[in-house]
Amino acid sequence: MSLVYLEYANRRNHLDSELSFVLKDFNLLSPSEQKKFYALMNHISYCMKNQKVDHVAEFEILVQGYQKALVTIIKEPIYNPYGWLKTTVTKKIRDIARKYWGKETIEYKDELGETLLHTKQTNAYTMMQMEQLIDLIFESLSDLNVQILYLHKVEGYTLKEVSEELTSNNGSSLSYPAVRKRYSRMIKDIKENDDFQSIYQSLF
Repeated sequence: MSLVYLEYANRRNHLDSELSFVLKDFNLLSPSEQKKFYALMNHISYCMKNQKVDHVAEFEILVQGYQKALVTIIKEPIYNPYGWLKTTVTKKIRDIARKYWGKETIEYKDELGETLLHTKQTNAYTMMQMEQLIDLIFESLSDLNVQILYLHKVEGYTLKEVSEELTSNNGSSLSYPAVRKRYSRMIKDIKENDDFQSIYQSLF
C-alpha cells in the first residue's frame, strides 16, 4: 500500500469522524452530532437570509460543502473539518447570491480575509500565509461571534446595527452593550492568542 494512499486514507478517516453526521439519518445521530448539525443549519439559514438567497435548499448547501471537502482532501489535509465546512458554506452562499444577481463570483479564502487583505498592507506575511491565519481565526470562533465579526468587519455595520440585525433576523436578544462587550472580548482573545498575535495590528 503506497504512502500516498495511506495519507489520503488518514485524511478521509479524520474527515468522516468529524463530519459523517452530515449524511447520516438524523434519528441515528448522537446528541453531540445533532448539536453540530443544528448549528451548521442555523449558520446556513442566517447566511442565506443575509444574502437574500431563497431559491436553494439549506441542506443542499450543506451537502455541497461536504462534497467539496471530499475533493479537497485529495490535494491537502483539512485539520479542522467542522470550521472548514462552516467557512465553505458561507463562501458558497455568497457565490450563489452573486450569480443570482448577475455579478461575478469572488476568488477568496473567506470574505473576511478577502476584505482585510485588500485594505491592509503587511510585510510580515505573504498573502497565502495571511489567508491561512485569517481562516484559523474565522474557524476558531463560535457561530455567534462569526456573525458579529462578519457583520462588523465585512458588511461595515456599526456594533449597534449588528445588535439590531441579530435581533431582527437571528432571534438573538443581545443588546448593544452586550454585543460591544462580546466584540471587545473576542478581539482581546484574538490579540492575545500566540498564533494570531503577530498579525493583530495588520488585521485590526
